[in-house]
Amino acid sequence: MKKKRTQENENLDEINPYQVDKFSRIPNGLIISFLKFWAAAAAVFFILIGGRDLGLDFSKPLADGYAEMSRTIIGIILVSLFLAILLNYGIKHLAHLMHSRRNNAKRWMIYNQKGFLTFLVYLVYCFICMILTFLFVAFLSSYKLIPSFLENAGVGIEPFSFGLIFLLIDGVFLLIKNYTLKLIKVLKYRRLIKEV
Repeated sequence: MKKKRTQENENLDEINPYQVDKFSRIPNGLIISFLKFWAAAAAVFFILIGGRDLGLDFSKPLADGYAEMSRTIIGIILVSLFLAILLNYGIKHLAHLMHSRRNNAKRWMIYNQKGFLTFLVYLVYCFICMILTFLFVAFLSSYKLIPSFLENAGVGIEPFSFGLIFLLIDGVFLLIKNYTLKLIKVLKYRRLIKEV
């Protein structure tokens, strides 16, 4: 009986559980970054490009400058709202499910609390990111730095490039957040050492 158990244990030791699941080798940061890219691209596609179904047509230029500016602000607010919903109620929960002691997946999200206040934080964060993204796109468009195959005559940029620019801006904010938290931990640790 004992011989049979040791033989079963040897067979279990030979089995690698990670060979079965090929997706477990993909880093959490890559998965969450891809989902953020997809969310930003989907927000632009469904709100700005597909805005005709919502009654908003962003493709026709307006003669009045104020009307054009108000339409741009409405677009930024709607894209921010759509992106905040995707980030707060979808990607953040997935990051919480992927989090473990060995692999901190929560560091890839800007705010990790629960509740309606978190949605408001994400709404403000997405609004700031969208303003910076629109300014970056306007800068690239004014200096003709966007290649012709990425331009869209009505919107100014297509979802793929918009998602990449959002990912770049989000990455800068994540670096600032993570290094600030690391600095706070180091300062607390030094304060504890001085007290002892």
